[in-house]
Amino acid sequence: MGAPLNEASRSRMHHAAMLACAVGRAPLPQTLALFALIPERGHRYTEHSIGFALHACMVHRAWRETSHVLRVAHESDVRIGAAEYGKAFKAFGTARPAPPWSATIALLDEAARSGATLPQSVMLDTLRLGLSAGAGWDVVRHLEHVQVAGGARITADGHAVAFEASNGEATSSMSPRSRRRSDSPSLQTLVQGELFCLAAQDGTERDRLPLLIWRLRKAQQAPTPRLLTRALIACGQGSHDGWRNVFALLELARLERIRLSEQAFVAAVEAYEPLPQHAGSTHGSDSGEMGKTSTQLRELAALLNVSNIAPDVEERLEILCSTSAAAGAHVQQLLSALRPRSAIHDVPLAVRKSVAGKHRGRVAGNTQRGEGAAAYRAPQESVPSATVSLTAANPTPNLSSNRQARVSKELCELIGLMAKREQVGGSKRPGSPHAAR
Repeated sequence: MGAPLNEASRSRMHHAAMLACAVGRAPLPQTLALFALIPERGHRYTEHSIGFALHACMVHRAWRETSHVLRVAHESDVRIGAAEYGKAFKAFGTARPAPPWSATIALLDEAARSGATLPQSVMLDTLRLGLSAGAGWDVVRHLEHVQVAGGARITADGHAVAFEASNGEATSSMSPRSRRRSDSPSLQTLVQGELFCLAAQDGTERDRLPLLIWRLRKAQQAPTPRLLTRALIACGQGSHDGWRNVFALLELARLERIRLSEQAFVAAVEAYEPLPQHAGSTHGSDSGEMGKTSTQLRELAALLNVSNIAPDVEERLEILCSTSAAAGAHVQQLLSALRPRSAIHDVPLAVRKSVAGKHRGRVAGNTQRGEGAAAYRAPQESVPSATVSLTAANPTPNLSSNRQARVSKELCELIGLMAKREQVGGSKRPGSPHAAR
């Protein structure tokens, strides 16, 4: 037999056993049992033992065990480096279910106090954690005090700066040939996608999401259907009024001609405002109300180019909108905002005012000819003077019904367009109240 092992040899053997368990994906309790035996055998915790334990927690996506290992390291006065913090954030970011946001904030504060320069992947993991926790744009504010490698940062308006051109997270375990063939997005693109979802989740500052949408469209980088679906789902999570951004996302999908999935449609319908006056109030669930709700949902799906909705999903949405006044009002608001509009929609008000003006002029003309004529020639509010004279001097001739309907429609469109031009240019006319100012 050889010489007995000394203390250093026993410690190295213990570390080798932990490394084998961590790399070989051994059950996590087995690795942590070896970790707990270190002080019982008279050894001290080292950076290697802490790193092996954190690697095992990262592989098994165990955030609670990660917190335990970090606590043991602090109690043993073991310095935790940037690589170890990277493993901890990876364990937090991939855990299912996700850890509470308070635990992530505690880990961020701990990393900031240590002064360690964290890898850039920590930013992506933290953004994903905040999105799943419904934290909104507060995630970006918490990242301002963290030092990241390469000077990577996120500006106040949601712009990712100085991030790597390649996704090290996705390509670290690939062969050189696989890396060349891989079409995985860059780390900056992934971070920008998470920022897009966080901006959609936070409706308290409504100008942030339109700015990100404008930036994406300017760079000709329209969001993918998957990213848009995630953003719509995020609108219904958390308590940051994400429902305010649903229409902006749906309008973006229409402009970019993105075909929404069934999951995105359900998320858009379910992300409604929890109105206080609707709390506890319900619609009637009779057949008439259910039929009306079904018609509205099908119209909304047609406007959004959503097809092949499962019958059970459609039934669930019908029950939701027919029993919840808030959900029903949300669907009606989306319909009124998404329905196509043209100049003909603005005509009836102008026509009514024009007819009312002519009627008042005729009544006044029977009593006071002079004043009645002056009042008749005066331009009416929100209706151009040319509109009144056109309808009074040139009535529609006696034509056939089809041609008369076509002429009337064209005349109404002309009235609406002239009314709009009068409203826009009225403030610039010499002698108008606005010009006098």
